[in-house]
Amino acid sequence: MSKKSRALKANNRNIRIVTGIVFGIVVLIMAWIIVRPGIFVMPPNAEYRDGVVIVYHSRGNDMGFIASPDSVCVSLQGTSSQACRDLVLSEFDAVLNRMVLSLPYNEWLYLRSTGGVTYE
Repeated sequence: MSKKSRALKANNRNIRIVTGIVFGIVVLIMAWIIVRPGIFVMPPNAEYRDGVVIVYHSRGNDMGFIASPDSVCVSLQGTSSQACRDLVLSEFDAVLNRMVLSLPYNEWLYLRSTGGVTYE
């Protein structure tokens, strides 16, 4: 086998590898667009004593990628109050119905959702 034919085979193999990688990336991007995942961080409260992080599908346009009751309240009314949190929590079942994964509470994710502010 000549050097030229070996080089052509190696080149064809490289092209197939690059094409496979590009195809895989395109498939992942399409899946991300279709699924529109989100993360909802439920801080510790009376109902969820230890808190919980929910990864869910079909995130709406009104919720950020990482959201919490306090972050939703801040985006709606500029601040967080217990009445607003209770209202957001009443809609929490909709997130639970679209749950993909449940994880332990993570303070860093909560602070990420609120812009670094902790609400009581």
